[in-house]
Amino acid sequence: MVTRSRVVYRVRYRKPRPVASRQPVSPGTTVAFGCKVLQTSPGQEEFNLRRTGGTTYGGPISVMFYDYAGSGDVFPPTSVQGATPTGSWQPVPAAGIGASAEPSGCIANAG
Repeated sequence: MVTRSRVVYRVRYRKPRPVASRQPVSPGTTVAFGCKVLQTSPGQEEFNLRRTGGTTYGGPISVMFYDYAGSGDVFPPTSVQGATPTGSWQPVPAAGIGASAEPSGCIANAG
């Protein structure tokens, strides 16, 4: 008498649930800005804030100023409303960051 054995493995595959951080961000929801500082005269500086990507942004924008590494200068952020693709020059808020402060650059973020 011959006995046959058969082994069957049942495997269930589960697809991982989507996680928000893994989802690609739609290109239409990304908002990017260009920001630079220009010294117009001793003690006078302006910053240019522009929207990159070709459209105007009308929401609030937080602008943070910085100086060269090791300078020890710390600047509080300021807020502006909206940016266009061509940009606009605005005075660096000396009252907020200190009249003698001269930041070397800026970074802008929506919000």
